[in-house]
Amino acid sequence: MTSLKHMWIRVRDTWAGRDEPEHMRALAEMYWLTILALSGLVVLFAALYGGIKFFAALEPGETGSAVASQNRTLLDRGALKAVVEGFARRDAEYESLKTVRPSIADPSK
Repeated sequence: MTSLKHMWIRVRDTWAGRDEPEHMRALAEMYWLTILALSGLVVLFAALYGGIKFFAALEPGETGSAVASQNRTLLDRGALKAVVEGFARRDAEYESLKTVRPSIADPSK
């Protein structure tokens, strides 16, 4: 308790003499350490939050099984094959348009 009281008195005295050069260095060190500690806390909390969310997604809980069951019903092999064939058809149409250009009237004339 006394060290906290002593530290607070030192900070208060340093702030009171902030116009003097010898107190400016102490204030700059306190400012730098405060900024460094806060940024370290932000990085730590961001890493913890990201880790919690990452490992929560890996657990086979209710939400994971619901998402997995939704994905099974949404993925239809026939629809997927139709989409792939559509892409192949569009590719063939594009290649034919590259070789034989359609005649389009110039609107500026």
